[in-house]
Amino acid sequence: MYLVQLGDVVGYQVRLQAALPHPDGGALFFCTTGILLRRLQSNPGLQGLSHVIVDEAHERDINTDLLLVMLRRALDLNPELRLIIMSATINAGLFQKYFEGAAALHVPGFTHPVESYFLEDLNIPGLHLDPSWCNAPNPSMDWREVAKVVSWVNQSQPSRGAILCFLPGWSEIEATSRALSDDPSLYVLRVHSKLPYDEQALIFQPPPDGLRKVILATNIAETSITVEDVVFVVDTGAHKEHRLNEDKSMSSLDNQWVSQANVNQRRGRAGRVRPGKSFHLYTKDKYHRMEEFPIPEVLRVSLEKAVMDCKAFNDKEKADAFMSEMPDPPLPEAVKSAVNELVELGVLDADENLTSLGKRIASFSSHPKISKALVYSTIFSCVSPVLTVGTILSGDADLFQGSLLDKERVRKSKSRLHTSSDHLALAWLYQEWAEHDRPMWFARDFRLNHNTCGRVQKLRRLLWQEVAQCMSLPEAENDRSADLDADWNRRAQHDELVKGVLLSGFNSLLYRRNWDMRHGRMKKNTNVLVTDINSRRNTFPSPYLTYFHQVHSEERRMVMIRETSMVSPLTVALFKPGNLTSHAYKDSSSTKDGSLTEDVLLAIKGKRTVAMLCQKSDAEVICQLRETLWALVDYWVRRQGVAQLDPRVEHFQAVFLQTLSKVLHQAGRTIDYNEDDSQQLAQGR
Repeated sequence: MYLVQLGDVVGYQVRLQAALPHPDGGALFFCTTGILLRRLQSNPGLQGLSHVIVDEAHERDINTDLLLVMLRRALDLNPELRLIIMSATINAGLFQKYFEGAAALHVPGFTHPVESYFLEDLNIPGLHLDPSWCNAPNPSMDWREVAKVVSWVNQSQPSRGAILCFLPGWSEIEATSRALSDDPSLYVLRVHSKLPYDEQALIFQPPPDGLRKVILATNIAETSITVEDVVFVVDTGAHKEHRLNEDKSMSSLDNQWVSQANVNQRRGRAGRVRPGKSFHLYTKDKYHRMEEFPIPEVLRVSLEKAVMDCKAFNDKEKADAFMSEMPDPPLPEAVKSAVNELVELGVLDADENLTSLGKRIASFSSHPKISKALVYSTIFSCVSPVLTVGTILSGDADLFQGSLLDKERVRKSKSRLHTSSDHLALAWLYQEWAEHDRPMWFARDFRLNHNTCGRVQKLRRLLWQEVAQCMSLPEAENDRSADLDADWNRRAQHDELVKGVLLSGFNSLLYRRNWDMRHGRMKKNTNVLVTDINSRRNTFPSPYLTYFHQVHSEERRMVMIRETSMVSPLTVALFKPGNLTSHAYKDSSSTKDGSLTEDVLLAIKGKRTVAMLCQKSDAEVICQLRETLWALVDYWVRRQGVAQLDPRVEHFQAVFLQTLSKVLHQAGRTIDYNEDDSQQLAQGR
């Protein structure tokens, strides 16, 4: 046997680490889909490669579908290239047709036999699951009934193997866990992406003597993990999945029926090491009516990032033309909606060409809204907090330990750093952790997940390189992004300015009229989750909140918004994207003759118009400030690192931004937070 070391003829590359092979004499290179897509941008024919093997192709995330388009094109450019598509549950016919009659090879694998039982096969005393529930468009059941099935399996099956129960999400896991808590013979464990790793790792350990292990898990347990002692599977047939709500132009997250392929994967978990049994809480007829394969991600999510990825490969090609080459092309209306969103964001023009800003961010790994804020942070010299926020939001990273178990504690921990902005609280929590002499102690004090903070640090470094290279900043290879003494962080501690930069990218604004907060929920069908700093407010000194994450729930009949920042009206007037107009305001109720008052109505027109009333003199100043501000931003985006900058403009920009920061600071003081505490924190940063 010939043994080799990683980095010799065999290597790998993932986002955060790599051991690249030496190509002389041939090499085997393992990488993620994203890494291969990056290589295709500079080498569309994959010259120098002989074979490409794509595994787990059935997952059909957007990156996989983008990769399939580029690989099919690579085969045309490079006739010597050979492509192998692999999956345990692949739709072979679809892929054979897509690659023009490619040969299919079935390689049987060994699994132990698994007996399947559907709802009509279950004779469980006290179980109240009517088969009619299988006709619901969205699966929803009483989770006490799921607990009854788990308890019945425990009592009726003599084998001491573990029970794996698939549930849609955290609330269902918690409800089922509570329903099982009175059974002393069960050792109940939970698996969820936001639970502490130490708690989740217990599923791989044997249970205490005399107890049966029960694992309550989301669909993460279908393929990502294997628990050797699982013998029984309880399958609810449900999972939480993002779907595009076209009526509301946003993502919806609700319980959905899984596909037959998902069911087969779940059933197979019981036969990994010995014969097993699978109990399905729906009828066999429902199983046959399920989709055969999962719906590809490109058909059920917003496509803004996908459109920008298309432009990174060929900025002259229309997005709908590129995506029409996918195995399952998205609807033209969905592509058009994404293009319109990017036009409003300022990264595409009306003819779908990349603007100066679009060219800067086309190859960014983050969402275009986050990428835009990152570029602007270099112009406003507040890179560090925006970079941290962008990294956390891009990876949906949860900095806190056990946030699902104690949301109120998370809110209080955030409030110790900032009382009106989740984004700035997270940014300064990370900054304090990164600068602390004993970061693990700091993490323990604030109940942060030290390992997650470390991962954010690595991802942040990669995003910094993208930002620094795109804006031609010095020392792109050295991670000085968090250095508050660096030029690009001169205004990093000017909180209201930072929130303005975030707003300019997010382009999302929640406007509070005359409604109240009740139990963390806003009236008018908008919900700010309890982990949000602003969810427990009694007073709102500013009616505006900006945010990035929003999702609609048909089940709850509301829009759920996470991580908000309260911004002043002036910040909105200056930083909200759109066309600003001003009109004399006619208030006939205050004058008998209906004459014009000295008040002016400012309106920022976009997908949703924002209007505010102010005095005429203030409106004139605001309009001039906004016009000058965005003329400077446009100048910097077009010329930074591309053409010589005019020293006079550089000097004017420095003076202007210094004045702007002071004005915004004064406007931000009206927002309800403890000014003394805020100043002390700023001095300690």
